[in-house]
Order: sequence, then structure tokens, then C-alpha cells
Amino acid sequence: MQRAIRAGVSSYVVALAPERLRPILDVRWRVFEADAELRAELDARAASCRPASASEKAKGILMQAPGVIRGELSRDAQDGDGSRVKLAQIAERIIDAKSMLS
Repeated sequence: MQRAIRAGVSSYVVALAPERLRPILDVRWRVFEADAELRAELDARAASCRPASASEKAKGILMQAPGVIRGELSRDAQDGDGSRVKLAQIAERIIDAKSMLS
């Protein structure tokens, strides 16, 4: 039973009449689906937090660089070819450049 719990089993049926199997499986399936939805929402929220933390790290890198004009980063910026680039992409480029120079 302990191995089953460590493996993620949330109910453990010892004796089971055949006519009770379907309702038990239906309930467990609904609990599984609800859990999967919560995990997906958690993953989405974690992913949405990554760009903010990357931009904070990039700001820190820029603040430490000598001779860099310190200004507020905007949500979008112009790339060298005139296309729009998202702040998260700029932040990742700064972090990548810093890691290559270190």
C-alpha cells in the first residue's frame, strides 16, 4: 500500500464488488481530470512568471554595465531591422550575451 501511495494512488480498494467498480472509476477519473487541469494552470502561471524574472535579471546586468544609459525598458522595442521584439526576447538576448562574455 505504501508503494501505491508513493506512486500517486489516491484511493486503495481492498475488497470490491463488481457492480461498484464503475462508480469508483468514474469518481477517480473526475478527480484525475481536475488534478490535471490544476497542474496545467500551475504550469501556465509558472511560464508567465519566467519572462518577468528574465527581464529583472537583464535589468540587473544592464545596471552593472559601465557606460550603459540606464532607462526603463518598454514592453516592445524596435529591433535593428525595424521589426517589433518582445521584452522577454530582449531580456533573453542580454542574459545570453552576458553568459557568453563571462
